[in-house]
Order: sequence, then structure tokens, then C-alpha cells
Amino acid sequence: MSRMIRSPTFKPVSTPTGTPSSKRTATTPIANDGKKNKEEAEGNPLAGKSLEEKIDFLILKFLKWDPIIVDLEQNHLDPALVNKKFFEVDNELERINRDQIVKNIVITGLDEANKESPAELCKKVEEFLGKLNIPDLDYSYCRRIPTKSSKRPRLVQVKLLRQKDKYAIFAEAMAARSKDFMKGIFINAELTKFERIRNGKLRETRRNLKKANQDTKMQIRNGTMKVTTNGQVKWYGINEDGVVAEIDTEADT
Repeated sequence: MSRMIRSPTFKPVSTPTGTPSSKRTATTPIANDGKKNKEEAEGNPLAGKSLEEKIDFLILKFLKWDPIIVDLEQNHLDPALVNKKFFEVDNELERINRDQIVKNIVITGLDEANKESPAELCKKVEEFLGKLNIPDLDYSYCRRIPTKSSKRPRLVQVKLLRQKDKYAIFAEAMAARSKDFMKGIFINAELTKFERIRNGKLRETRRNLKKANQDTKMQIRNGTMKVTTNGQVKWYGINEDGVVAEIDTEADT
């Protein structure tokens, strides 16, 4: 799983930060083959449950809605505690969503025929991946991801059978970057909705920092952004309020 922003000490950022991320929901059940897995052997109450059932469990387990509401109304409970509970559940839901797509890749730029059928898409994906020369590479399904734009080919989501094949694809695609069949095509790991929103906020901050100082160098990776200006390095991430903030690295030492 990609590194989540811890709750280190954050410094507010003066640059535009975007709006807080919306709560994430999902309704697709988690696949379950009925076999006893490691989680079931360890007595995990979430094992074998659908994603909706897991969400319900987490709400009851971590948020404890009724007691918190009662405390807020009667005992004036610190709202910061409620926000902390929301953050805990958000992290757990993000982990569940991340696990659902851990084997997935997204292909950008793969040409799309008019009225392309699922069979035609599968054949196209197989021909493209076959050029990467990865032994025994296979996938369980592929599909076009809906988009608002019709000017360019839609992204292609591919669910691989093995996670190690994803990393093999990244390595081979990088090595073949200069070859004709890779022209205009890019392959990335699929991101959760939260990760897409998070990266969008970091890119917005990057644009604003770049406008302020063209010499600033920035790199976004794993949910954080490294900013180097005149030899000084700062790190930015998303805090518990869903806002871009500077990470106080001195507080972590």
C-alpha cells in the first residue's frame, strides 16, 4: 500500500490549498472464494465480508456514532476527537479501497476504435502487453474507464492476476520507452479516488509555487511533495483536514 500521510506536525501553507476531500464510498463487494484464508484463521471479523459490511463494521467499531453524538450534545465533547475518529475511519476505508486495486494498472493513450467491443479491447490489450515480453503475463479483466472528454482515447483499466506482474510491466515499459509501440502510451498504477484528489491538490500547489519562483524544483511521490528552493528542502502532504500543508520534519526527529 502506498504510504499514507502520518499525522506528523503540520505547518499551514499560505498557497491555495483546494477544498477538503469528500468522504469516499464504495459499493462493489469484495471478492470472496469461500475458502479459509489467513485473516479468517486469525479470527478477523472483517474476513469474508462485503465492502459495504466492512464499512458498517468500521462505523460501529471506530466512530461509535451514537455515543459521540450524545457526548457532543450533553458533555460538549471536543470536536477534535470526532475529527480524529473520522480520520481513523478514512484511513481504514482507504486501505480497503487500496487493496481492491493493488494489482490494477491504467493504460493511457491506447487507441480506441469507433464502437469498440469488449472483445476488441481485450485483443488490443493482449497484443500491446505481449510486446513487453513478460513470461506468463495474464489478467482477469480489462475495460475502458468512462470520461467526459471524447477527444482522446479513454483510459484502459487492467486487473492483473499477480501483483509482481505490475512491477514487471513498469520496468519493461520504461526500458521500451523509445520504441514505436510505446509512443504516446503510458502505464501507471491505478489510484483510489482519495489518491487522485490528493495528487490533484499537490499539483495545484506545485503550480502556484512554480509561478512564485521558477527556480523551484518539485517532485510528487507517494502522497508527498518535495520542494527544493535555493538548496532548502521542504516537504508537503495532506493533513487530517484534507488540506495541503508543510510537514514539520523537525518534529519527526
